[in-house]
Amino acid sequence: MKKIYIGALALFLSIALMGCSSNNTVSSSNDSANSIKENSSENKLQEVYSDDLISMSFVKKYDMPEVKDMFYFDVKANNKSNREISVYLQNSYINDTMFTVGSGVPLDLLPKKSATHSFFGKYEGTGIKSTEEINKISFKICVMDKSSNVLETTKSIEIKF
Repeated sequence: MKKIYIGALALFLSIALMGCSSNNTVSSSNDSANSIKENSSENKLQEVYSDDLISMSFVKKYDMPEVKDMFYFDVKANNKSNREISVYLQNSYINDTMFTVGSGVPLDLLPKKSATHSFFGKYEGTGIKSTEEINKISFKICVMDKSSNVLETTKSIEIKF
């Protein structure tokens, strides 16, 4: 059920983004960089979890003015194993308020490879209107093999800002 919800949300966001961009001209790289609000202190990788199977670092949190009422955060995951894995986030909170994490596509990792991935959530019900108001993000990492067998679910990880 959760996969269906995430897929529907991703489809909706993709259509919304295509609609927003279809009337716009291509902007310069400086304009694109300025369209995402972020704190410069968040550009450094902050390792939040590591074991024999995976490691994960927090990259940044940000708002996109083109997409209202949503916040985004990026993580970089490293597959330390010799098999393909998928990484999901579960039991996610911002400032102690639970939210549903979306990503649009799973974070699939080939053996011994890494990737940076964006996750998103809705501000609705959190009392927050921008990432500047997010003091902490908390989640569990769920790692599955390509047959959807759970290999590992971590304890809650909390990132404070």
